Amino acid sequence: MAELIGAGTGLEKLIYLGALRASFYVGAVVGSIAVATGRSLAGGTSLSDVLMSARENNLHRPWLAGVLMRWPGIYRPQVKSRKHYRHAWGQP
Repeated sequence: MAELIGAGTGLEKLIYLGALRASFYVGAVVGSIAVATGRSLAGGTSLSDVLMSARENNLHRPWLAGVLMRWPGIYRPQVKSRKHYRHAWGQP
């Protein structure tokens, strides 16, 4: 990068800097689209959101991710079989 900026005339330096700024902006836009798409497909709340919230509130346990993967209705109200979870909880 330093060689590109150091070599050339003032106009070439501006072109390089402009290209770098544009690539940074495009990367930020693509990343934002990816995050928004993931949230939309997950229905607003994803497993990573729940685990991050648990860690921030000192509620994270080693078994938590496995339980939430097995029974996603704990944090997703759209799951139709959530009312049956209390019966399945005691079964191995």
